[in-house]
Amino acid sequence: MYQCQLVVSEAFTNAVRPAHKNLPRATPIELEITVFNERLKIKIWNWGEPFDFKAKLKEK
Repeated sequence: MYQCQLVVSEAFTNAVRPAHKNLPRATPIELEITVFNERLKIKIWNWGEPFDFKAKLKEK
């Protein structure tokens, strides 16, 4: 159970810090967790700027 809490915490933190850093605190983040017998499905929706993975790779 601890591992699940850690995953949700990390995912939520990643959504809040970079995606919402320039948005009002009241901007919602939606979290949906579905529990199955042997897996979890976690969905997080935020309204921050999209992450540009290709641009980040070019920086490296």
